[in-house]
Amino acid sequence: MAPEVFMKSSGHGRAADIWSVGCVVTEMASGKRPFSEYDSNYQIMFMVGMGSRPAIPGALSEEGRQFCALCLTHEPDLRPRADKLMMHTFLMVRYIHRYVTHDK
Repeated sequence: MAPEVFMKSSGHGRAADIWSVGCVVTEMASGKRPFSEYDSNYQIMFMVGMGSRPAIPGALSEEGRQFCALCLTHEPDLRPRADKLMMHTFLMVRYIHRYVTHDK
């Protein structure tokens, strides 16, 4: 859960969705939910409220770690918007050209 979801009474916006993207990527890369070392949701909320973010798995590429760090920026106003993240190198498709030969 993004910090602003439980820290502000005024609600939250799309930046909370960006935080969620970071959480999903870390979970996919690690196979564990973010903050899996804590048993209680209250512990997790406390840690996030104190400025912690989920651990970014070392299994990710450098681009992946940078992408997650951007998504998991604690201050929602400093998180990049989705359109900017879509241009991040972590999400860029790398094409491999394969030449197929046809036997005659």
